Amino acid sequence: MQGTPDPVLGSEPLTLAVAVVIGTFVGSIPFVVERRLSPRRYAAVGGALYAAVVTTLWALPRIGVEGLGCSLPGDLATCGPLALVGVAVLVGQAAVALYAYAEYGSVVPLAATVVVTVLLSWTFLRIRGESDPMALYALFFGPAFVGFTVLLGIAEALVRRAVASSS
Repeated sequence: MQGTPDPVLGSEPLTLAVAVVIGTFVGSIPFVVERRLSPRRYAAVGGALYAAVVTTLWALPRIGVEGLGCSLPGDLATCGPLALVGVAVLVGQAAVALYAYAEYGSVVPLAATVVVTVLLSWTFLRIRGESDPMALYALFFGPAFVGFTVLLGIAEALVRRAVASSS
C-alpha cells in the first residue's frame, strides 16, 4: 500500500524481533562494560557510539534505494543536514542515560533509552514510507524523547530520595 513502509528484513515480526534484540543489547552494555572513564567522558563516548550504531541502522537500508524521501547517496544534500541534527539528538539520548547511570546509578533513563532504541530500530529498518524517519526524529520526536528521559531520571532521583529519607 502506498505510504506504508516495507520491512527491510522481509516481515514485520522479524523486524520487531531484531529491534527488540538491538534495544536489549544497547540496554545491557552499561551493566556489562566496566566504566573506566569519568561520567562525562563515559556519556560522551557512549553517546557517540550509540549514535553511530543507530544512524547506521537508518542509513544502510536507504543506500541505493530509489524513490525514498531520503535515498542515499542521491539525496545527501537534503538528508545530510537533518541526519546531522538527528545524530546530535541521538548522542544526547544516550548521553543523558549513561551520565545518569554513571554518576547516580539511575537505571530508569537507561530503560527509556532501550524503549527509544527499539522504536527507532523498528522504524529505521522499514523503508518506502511517506516521510523520512530520521528527519521526524531529529526535528520532533528526538528532542521530546530526550526531554522525557531527563524527566524520568529526575523522577527516579526524587523517588530514591523519598525512599532514603523514609528509612
